[in-house]
Amino acid sequence: MPYPAVPYSLVVIIVSQMFFASFLLFLLAGFMRDRARRRSDLQMRLLDRFGSAPELLAYLESEEGRRLRDAITGRRFQAFRQVLGAIQLGLVLVALGGGLLWAGVRNGDGDLMTAAAVCLSVGAGLLLAAVVSKQLLVRWNVWTEDTRAAGR
Repeated sequence: MPYPAVPYSLVVIIVSQMFFASFLLFLLAGFMRDRARRRSDLQMRLLDRFGSAPELLAYLESEEGRRLRDAITGRRFQAFRQVLGAIQLGLVLVALGGGLLWAGVRNGDGDLMTAAAVCLSVGAGLLLAAVVSKQLLVRWNVWTEDTRAAGR
C-alpha cells in the first residue's frame, strides 16, 4: 500500500527548522569556545604576572583575590539571577494564564480554561519557588548586600 504524498511546503518547513536549529547550535558552540579561550587567556596572564603558583594561590586567597575570583566566575550573583529569572517567568505565565482565562470565559471555551489553569498554576508555582529560594538564600547567607547591589 503506497503512502500518501507529503506536501512540498511541509518538507520545506521541516528542513528550514532543522537548519535554523543547527545555526543556533553553531552560534552557541562558538560562544562557548570564545568564553573558554578568554578564560584560558586570563589564566595565562595571571600566571605570567606572578612568579610562581604559590604566589598566585596566596593572592587568590586574599580579599582582592576573592573579589577577582567572584567577578570572573559570576557564582556570587548566580543565585540572584536565578531568583529573578523565576520571578520573571512566573509573572509572564501568570499574565498568559490570565489572558487565556479571560478569553475562555468570554468565549465559553473549556480548552482555553484548561490551558489557563495550567499556565496560572505553573506561574504561581514559579513565583512561590522564587520566594522560598530567596528566603533560603538569605538564611544560608548567600544573599548578601553585594548580591543585591549587583542586581540593580
